[in-house]
Amino acid sequence: MEIRRKPRDSVREREAWRRAWLGAMATLLAAALGAWLTVWAPRSCEKEPPAVRRAAPAYLPTEAVEYWSWQPDETPESPVWRQAEGPVEVSEYFAPAAWVGDREDVSFDEHWRAEYRSAPDCARCVYAPGDSQELGWAGIGWVDVMYPQYSVGVDLSKIDRLSFWIKGDEGGEQVEFRVGGTEDDNAQPSCSTGVISLSRAWQEVSIPLDITSELHLDRVFSGFMWLASERDNPSGCSFLIDDVRLE
Repeated sequence: MEIRRKPRDSVREREAWRRAWLGAMATLLAAALGAWLTVWAPRSCEKEPPAVRRAAPAYLPTEAVEYWSWQPDETPESPVWRQAEGPVEVSEYFAPAAWVGDREDVSFDEHWRAEYRSAPDCARCVYAPGDSQELGWAGIGWVDVMYPQYSVGVDLSKIDRLSFWIKGDEGGEQVEFRVGGTEDDNAQPSCSTGVISLSRAWQEVSIPLDITSELHLDRVFSGFMWLASERDNPSGCSFLIDDVRLE
């Protein structure tokens, strides 16, 4: 039986063609992969843009505030005008009875005894963003709880400043503090600290009450207020307040 061998040239040609074909396929695959990585991969990995986080507005409308019900021990026959003279505790004229913004995202203990600056207690405030009213901010205001049924507001024109002590649980909490600035205040705009960063140690903060042509302190409804936003505190914040005084 005669066995014929294939010509060597034919074998070499087929091997060269196979290598050329494999090279072309590799080039095409590389080009396709490069195009996918350049165009489609970034799109598929893009995250949804974060929701716009807002801060508390400079002016608080009535619909952004919810008040606790309160009844004084003695009810005057007609609304009274009260002149504040310091130094005196802010609680002499105002009470933490206004919950503002996303109020269900706030918890508050007026008699926190675990850690205070002045015995026997202090106020503990917690803001846990949840957008209960979809505003992106919340806070608590110390307000004239006798207004408007029994009071026409508190006159702070003889008060130079409001001072208080503050302490963050972790440090770095971003909180704003105000006097005035609600729809029921003559104090427009509010006197504010702006957003400040809290420390883990007690620190004193003051809000000067400067009477100007734009600011009237003869009828103040909101004597003290703190405000925190999700924009400044994405994970929330908690802090202590003590010794809030009108001086």
